[in-house]
Amino acid sequence: MITVAQTTTLECSCEQLAIPPTLVHFPLRTDRLADFGPVNSFDIAPDGSRYVVGGDNGLVRVVELSPSHSSTQAPRQIALKGHLADLTVVRFFPSSEVVLTGAMDMTIRIYSALSGKEVRTLTGHTKSVSGFFILGKGRRILSSSLDGTIRLWNIAEAKVERTWSFDQPVSAFTVSQFTGSTALAEDYPEIEELYAIAAHTNGSATALPLGTDTAAPLLRLRAGSSPLHSIALDSDSGRLALGSRNGCVALFQLPALDAASPRPAQETLAPLLTLSRSDTVVHRLCFSTTSNLASTQDLLVAGADGLPFRVTLRQDPSDATSTTASIVDEYSGLDCEAATSAMTSNGCIWVAGADGMIRRYEG
Repeated sequence: MITVAQTTTLECSCEQLAIPPTLVHFPLRTDRLADFGPVNSFDIAPDGSRYVVGGDNGLVRVVELSPSHSSTQAPRQIALKGHLADLTVVRFFPSSEVVLTGAMDMTIRIYSALSGKEVRTLTGHTKSVSGFFILGKGRRILSSSLDGTIRLWNIAEAKVERTWSFDQPVSAFTVSQFTGSTALAEDYPEIEELYAIAAHTNGSATALPLGTDTAAPLLRLRAGSSPLHSIALDSDSGRLALGSRNGCVALFQLPALDAASPRPAQETLAPLLTLSRSDTVVHRLCFSTTSNLASTQDLLVAGADGLPFRVTLRQDPSDATSTTASIVDEYSGLDCEAATSAMTSNGCIWVAGADGMIRRYEG
């Protein structure tokens, strides 16, 4: 059965195939980037004024946003030049006026989003850059690489302050606080209160304290045997999602980790649940919130099958280890091209694709 919910959505269901009512969303607006090619990486400025896309062969562009979804005016685009290989990650600094980029050329570059001028080049990684975490306003950043390291950079001095090494390549990572830590300060002065979770190409993940560069892992997680490709963390709930090259998404509940008495991991943490719709790589994961219920969360999944979707995760109130997942939203438009990114901003869902288009949907 298909029901027209409104102009940009259809509700589909099929009792015979056990498909529950699911909203299929059509884009409010689609931006086609001329002479760009596939979009490998994507981010939206915190103030919603612009977005940045990274593509093949060093292509990076900042695109200014119109305040209206229906505007027919071509958006202003600014090219960011300097990279010599495919882009792997792009991020805005909190100011929304500075862009951080990483690529297969092993360099990290910082640009003005207003003029396109390159203001810093950071070198040191020996393989492709795979992830970023910006500390506070951005005086320091963390980066990861397939060279098996996470590095802490001093931006003003363009140098590495600390390096953490792993026995596996780091394909993605995120950062969280220890239990009992103070609220994250404006510029994250207390790195001792933080720990990183690194996803690896052997299907495992490692939690490591950032207060020292020699500590043993606090926690090990195993999603499977397929290389991990994406990671997302909801700090409030302690839920961690890992996306694999074989299309599997594994959901974990992180235990409380205390900075005052960190203990090396004695066993490997298993996932609460796993879900999969295809055997293609999961490019991006993003937690989102559409419910006020503490026991309910949403997770956006963007994969190489070109069928991005949103899953609702429901926890049994009487059993914290019991969680179910159901697909509630589908985002249409891509035609057999990979969805390389999906995220929320200003009440919209944004999907970037290997077809070189940026689509925005009603959130």
